[in-house]
Amino acid sequence: MGLLWCSTGFAEELLIQCEGKQIIGESKGNTFTDNFLIDTSKKTWGNPVADKSKHDDIYIDDQWFLKVHYMGGDEAWVCSSDGCTAGYHEINRLTGEFTSLWLEIPRDELQKEWFDKKPIYESEKKFYMRAVEYLSKKSLNISQGTPKYVESYYKAKCTKSDKKF
Repeated sequence: MGLLWCSTGFAEELLIQCEGKQIIGESKGNTFTDNFLIDTSKKTWGNPVADKSKHDDIYIDDQWFLKVHYMGGDEAWVCSSDGCTAGYHEINRLTGEFTSLWLEIPRDELQKEWFDKKPIYESEKKFYMRAVEYLSKKSLNISQGTPKYVESYYKAKCTKSDKKF
Protein backbone atom coordinates (compact mmCIF):
# COMPACT_ATOMS: atom_id res chain seq x y z
CA MET A 1 0.00 0.00 0.00
CA GLY A 2 2.89 2.36 0.73
CA LEU A 3 3.90 2.33 -2.93
CA LEU A 4 0.48 3.66 -3.90
CA TRP A 5 0.77 6.57 -1.51
CA CYS A 6 4.33 7.42 -2.54
CA SER A 7 3.92 7.59 -6.30
CA THR A 8 2.89 11.22 -6.42
CA GLY A 9 5.51 12.08 -9.01
CA PHE A 10 2.95 11.09 -11.63
CA ALA A 11 -0.27 11.94 -9.80
CA GLU A 12 -1.75 15.38 -9.59
CA GLU A 13 -4.99 14.68 -7.78
CA LEU A 14 -5.60 11.91 -5.26
CA LEU A 15 -9.09 11.02 -4.11
CA ILE A 16 -8.92 9.64 -0.59
CA GLN A 17 -11.68 8.08 1.50
CA CYS A 18 -11.26 7.82 5.28
CA GLU A 19 -13.48 5.89 7.67
CA GLY A 20 -13.10 6.33 11.39
CA LYS A 21 -14.48 7.29 14.76
CA GLN A 22 -14.79 10.50 16.75
CA ILE A 23 -12.81 9.87 19.95
CA ILE A 24 -13.34 13.24 21.65
CA GLY A 25 -15.91 15.88 20.80
CA GLU A 26 -19.63 16.48 20.41
CA SER A 27 -20.02 13.40 18.18
CA LYS A 28 -17.91 11.12 20.41
CA GLY A 29 -18.29 7.48 19.42
CA ASN A 30 -19.90 8.20 16.05
CA THR A 31 -18.32 6.77 12.93
CA PHE A 32 -17.73 8.94 9.90
CA THR A 33 -16.66 8.66 6.29
CA ASP A 34 -14.66 11.62 4.96
CA ASN A 35 -13.64 12.19 1.37
CA PHE A 36 -10.64 14.33 0.50
CA LEU A 37 -9.07 15.58 -2.70
CA ILE A 38 -5.33 16.13 -2.43
CA ASP A 39 -3.65 17.89 -5.32
CA THR A 40 0.04 17.00 -5.07
CA SER A 41 1.16 19.47 -7.71
CA LYS A 42 -0.66 22.46 -6.14
CA LYS A 43 -0.12 21.15 -2.58
CA THR A 44 -3.77 21.59 -1.61
CA TRP A 45 -6.25 19.51 0.40
CA GLY A 46 -9.99 19.90 0.29
CA ASN A 47 -13.38 18.39 -0.31
CA PRO A 48 -13.68 16.70 -3.72
CA VAL A 49 -17.06 18.35 -4.41
CA ALA A 50 -16.13 21.82 -3.13
CA ASP A 51 -14.70 24.73 -5.07
CA LYS A 52 -11.00 23.91 -5.60
CA SER A 53 -10.04 27.55 -4.99
CA LYS A 54 -11.13 27.05 -1.37
CA HIS A 55 -8.78 24.14 -0.70
CA ASP A 56 -6.13 24.64 2.00
CA ASP A 57 -2.38 24.63 1.43
CA ILE A 58 -0.61 21.57 2.80
CA TYR A 59 2.82 20.14 3.44
CA ILE A 60 3.71 16.97 1.51
CA ASP A 61 6.70 14.70 1.92
CA ASP A 62 7.35 10.95 1.56
CA GLN A 63 5.55 10.22 4.84
CA TRP A 64 2.87 12.91 5.35
CA PHE A 65 0.04 14.90 3.91
CA LEU A 66 -0.25 17.59 6.57
CA LYS A 67 -2.68 20.51 6.93
CA VAL A 68 -2.32 22.97 9.84
CA HIS A 69 -5.17 25.30 10.79
CA TYR A 70 -4.82 28.82 12.26
CA MET A 71 -1.13 28.67 13.22
CA GLY A 72 0.33 30.88 10.50
CA GLY A 73 -0.05 34.32 12.05
CA ASP A 74 -2.08 36.57 14.31
CA GLU A 75 -4.61 37.27 11.56
CA ALA A 76 -5.32 33.55 11.26
CA TRP A 77 -6.50 33.08 14.85
CA VAL A 78 -10.08 32.07 15.43
CA CYS A 79 -10.69 33.28 18.97
CA SER A 80 -13.63 33.47 21.33
CA SER A 81 -13.87 34.30 25.01
CA ASP A 82 -12.87 30.68 25.74
CA GLY A 83 -9.67 30.79 23.69
CA CYS A 84 -8.23 30.42 20.21
CA THR A 85 -8.97 27.47 17.95
CA ALA A 86 -6.08 25.71 16.25
CA GLY A 87 -5.62 22.23 14.84
CA TYR A 88 -4.26 19.93 12.22
CA HIS A 89 -5.14 17.08 9.87
CA GLU A 90 -2.56 14.52 8.86
CA ILE A 91 -2.55 11.42 6.72
CA ASN A 92 0.37 9.05 7.18
CA ARG A 93 1.17 8.01 3.62
CA LEU A 94 2.86 4.79 4.76
CA THR A 95 0.00 3.47 6.94
CA GLY A 96 -3.06 5.34 5.63
CA GLU A 97 -3.91 6.57 9.14
CA PHE A 98 -5.74 9.90 9.38
CA THR A 99 -5.70 12.09 12.49
CA SER A 100 -7.71 15.25 13.06
CA LEU A 101 -7.03 17.25 16.21
CA TRP A 102 -8.67 20.56 17.23
CA LEU A 103 -7.80 22.47 20.37
CA GLU A 104 -9.02 25.63 22.09
CA ILE A 105 -6.00 27.31 23.70
CA PRO A 106 -6.15 30.51 25.79
CA ARG A 107 -5.03 33.48 23.65
CA ASP A 108 -2.26 34.63 26.02
CA GLU A 109 -0.88 31.10 26.27
CA LEU A 110 -0.87 30.63 22.48
CA GLN A 111 0.81 34.01 22.05
CA LYS A 112 3.53 33.26 24.61
CA GLU A 113 4.22 29.66 23.62
CA TRP A 114 3.72 29.81 19.84
CA PHE A 115 3.91 33.26 18.29
CA ASP A 116 6.46 34.83 20.64
CA LYS A 117 8.83 31.90 19.98
CA LYS A 118 8.48 31.95 16.20
CA PRO A 119 11.87 31.71 14.51
CA ILE A 120 12.88 34.57 12.23
CA TYR A 121 13.18 32.07 9.39
CA GLU A 122 12.06 28.50 9.18
CA SER A 123 11.49 26.21 6.24
CA GLU A 124 8.02 25.02 5.30
CA LYS A 125 8.79 21.59 6.74
CA LYS A 126 10.05 23.03 10.05
CA PHE A 127 6.94 25.20 10.40
CA TYR A 128 4.55 22.29 9.85
CA MET A 129 6.48 19.90 12.10
CA ARG A 130 6.79 22.54 14.84
CA ALA A 131 3.03 23.23 14.68
CA VAL A 132 2.10 19.55 14.93
CA GLU A 133 4.57 19.01 17.77
CA TYR A 134 3.19 22.02 19.68
CA LEU A 135 -0.44 20.98 19.24
CA SER A 136 0.33 17.35 20.06
CA LYS A 137 2.05 18.34 23.31
CA LYS A 138 -1.02 20.39 24.23
CA SER A 139 -3.14 17.25 23.84
CA LEU A 140 -0.97 14.82 25.82
CA ASN A 141 -2.75 11.95 27.58
CA ILE A 142 -5.49 11.96 24.97
CA SER A 143 -6.07 8.24 25.61
CA GLN A 144 -6.80 8.91 29.30
CA GLY A 145 -9.99 10.92 28.84
CA THR A 146 -10.55 14.46 27.63
CA PRO A 147 -7.32 16.39 28.06
CA LYS A 148 -7.27 20.11 28.67
CA TYR A 149 -7.82 22.16 25.49
CA VAL A 150 -8.95 19.29 23.19
CA GLU A 151 -12.21 20.11 21.43
CA SER A 152 -12.20 17.34 18.85
CA TYR A 153 -10.09 14.26 18.15
CA TYR A 154 -10.81 11.92 15.25
CA LYS A 155 -8.91 8.88 13.95
CA ALA A 156 -9.57 7.05 10.68
CA LYS A 157 -8.12 4.64 8.16
CA CYS A 158 -7.78 5.97 4.60
CA THR A 159 -7.59 4.39 1.18
CA LYS A 160 -7.11 5.85 -2.26
CA SER A 161 -10.22 5.84 -4.40
CA ASP A 162 -10.70 5.97 -8.15
CA LYS A 163 -14.33 7.01 -7.73
CA LYS A 164 -15.52 10.56 -7.96
CA PHE A 165 -17.51 11.34 -4.81
